[in-house]
Amino acid sequence: MKDSTVPAPKLYYSTKEAAALFGLSHRTLEKMRISGRGPVYSKVCRHIRYSRAALDAWFESGSRTRIHQEDG
Repeated sequence: MKDSTVPAPKLYYSTKEAAALFGLSHRTLEKMRISGRGPVYSKVCRHIRYSRAALDAWFESGSRTRIHQEDG
């Protein structure tokens, strides 16, 4: 019998994992991080990690209610 439970979402994601959540290449997310346009991240030794909360906040910050909504 197969277990049908859904795994809990991860708390932290690598650059490749985070990029895949948004349909981006990991290189695009890296460039966005370097330019300051990407989500908040943590660096542990040499490894970049994104928290699920930071990814959700970044996604929501790009939400618009109209097509031509003015920034600011």
